[in-house]
Amino acid sequence: MQVLTWCPEVLARLAALDADGTCHRQHFVVRVNQQLALLCDRDLPDGKGWEQFTAIDIWESLALKDLLADIVHDQARQLPRIVVREEDR
Repeated sequence: MQVLTWCPEVLARLAALDADGTCHRQHFVVRVNQQLALLCDRDLPDGKGWEQFTAIDIWESLALKDLLADIVHDQARQLPRIVVREEDR
C-alpha cells in the first residue's frame, strides 16, 4: 500500500470576477509541508502546478491529479472567496 507523506492544504481562495460578478478564474494558495504556491483552477485538471512543491514527485502528482484537484476544491469551498480583481469582458 502506498501512503502519501504530504497532503495539500488550501489557505485561501482568490477569485477574478467579470463586471457582472461572475467568477471566471480562481487561484488557490496551497501549502504542502511548509512550502506555499499559487495554483490556478484551470491547471488542476491537467495536474499542472504541483511541480512547484519539492515534496511531490511530478509523476506522482500526475497519477493523483484528479484526487488532488478534488481535495483542493473541497477545501476551497469551505473558505471565503477573496475577490482579487474585477474585469470587463
